[in-house]
Amino acid sequence: MKKQILMTMAAMALTILTGCSSTDDANKKIDGGGDPGSMGLNGGMGGGGQGQGGFAPGGSLSGGGVMDPSANENQRVYFDYDSSIVRDDARPKLMSLARMVNKGQGVVIEGHCDERGTREYNLALGQKRADAVKDFLVSQGVSAGQIQTISFGKERPLAVGHEDGSWAQNRRAEVLSR
Repeated sequence: MKKQILMTMAAMALTILTGCSSTDDANKKIDGGGDPGSMGLNGGMGGGGQGQGGFAPGGSLSGGGVMDPSANENQRVYFDYDSSIVRDDARPKLMSLARMVNKGQGVVIEGHCDERGTREYNLALGQKRADAVKDFLVSQGVSAGQIQTISFGKERPLAVGHEDGSWAQNRRAEVLSR
């Protein structure tokens, strides 16, 4: 009897784990990012461009659920490889966003990473990136109650590719209105 119960429980666990896995095809159809390495507290190599200030509320999705790379450029903050430190070139953009959020609008900050590294590591790094942006906004007078954070790790790449240019676009945080 005990053996039958153990076999049933093992089969259920296997079914649950199999149902929770994702495929590369599914990940290519959604937006987002991912980053590798250690916990991202120190700056690293790499870079990424970013647009200039302003705040465009809400996210814009193109057909098929893939994020339009230019739609939310004014709401994106890019990070160096394996880092959750807000870069100097992101500060003016975040200061502009803080002024808009201070007018009473709530925001969600999404942390993203490039495809390198494990899922668990990238979820942690994405959360640190979202928290770093939140901390900066709070330092600019935004109420912490107006801000929610979430990490998507490497599950929602903005750019699908396996080179520095794509990875740089995916190392980001996005500030979206709620």
